[in-house]
Amino acid sequence: MESGAEVFKISGHDMKLKEYREESWKPWKTPLSAQITIEDSRLTISAETGGISLTIDEEITLEKSSGGKDFSLILKENLRKSGTSSFTAGTLTIENRSRLKLDEIFLPLSTFKLIKKAFYKEIDRSVDPIFHSSADGILKSIGSHLEENTLFSHNIKIPPRSAMETGKEATGKIIFYPLPPLLFHNDDFKTLEETIESVIGNPEKKIILGINNISHLFFAEKYAKNESVLFFTDYCTYAANRATALFYRTRIKRLLFSYYWIEDPDGSPESLRKIENDFNPHLFVSRICYKRHNNLGTCSQCSKNLSYNLKQRNKEFTVTVKDCITWLYQK
Repeated sequence: MESGAEVFKISGHDMKLKEYREESWKPWKTPLSAQITIEDSRLTISAETGGISLTIDEEITLEKSSGGKDFSLILKENLRKSGTSSFTAGTLTIENRSRLKLDEIFLPLSTFKLIKKAFYKEIDRSVDPIFHSSADGILKSIGSHLEENTLFSHNIKIPPRSAMETGKEATGKIIFYPLPPLLFHNDDFKTLEETIESVIGNPEKKIILGINNISHLFFAEKYAKNESVLFFTDYCTYAANRATALFYRTRIKRLLFSYYWIEDPDGSPESLRKIENDFNPHLFVSRICYKRHNNLGTCSQCSKNLSYNLKQRNKEFTVTVKDCITWLYQK
């Protein structure tokens, strides 16, 4: 691919989010361990979950089948179809106490569906309040813990995110350093450590590290007792909700702030920081070298600091290759 070639953009940070429709998502169902007991005139389904035992016992009339299909397979297949219930059949044990063998039993499917419907209706009625109560307790717990785990109190002037990228706002004593979200070699991680150490070696300086990868929590742990190192969570490790914010606050000492999800322009949970409109985040980052894999040259004598222009109709993009990492930006 040559510089100036036409490309096709399939997603971007400024795309309008698709409206969420609850019915379009297939809900996760809790699997139940259940036992089915077949008798000549009764069918019993028993299950236990959440400390609650439930038994549905219904009268039936068995007939002798001529098809020869194992009735236990029919039961298992149909019991797993639980409709709108929050549960489904997991491990099933079937006990046949009838006069007929399993491959001789016939029971109208409509009869079993009525029994199945009654079973799931009763299990939902009995267990759902417990589950909802537990979920509500978790949400309240997150809220209270978030209030207890406050952000680090400071009087540091936070520069715009675009200035952090270039270091224009960095002073001699306070340096904002967004850590790179992707590294090419394992040795690059060591280089990061050396860069940080070179700053904190001066007692008059502070460095504020931007966490951009979950592996960067290593630095939060390593420098937990060093008052010269502070932190913020950058846009690559965005906090989209209170649970994420709490996760960072309980694991990162001297956390100044967390950036909110850049692709949601309308939402802004309390205590999360929004990125300014003038900041241009990357659309894509990769360890695959754009130059090498598009036959634009070899690694020999490469400057490892390259730039290419691409376009998609009336839109223009910049591909930057720095230290073997490829970045794509929209102009």
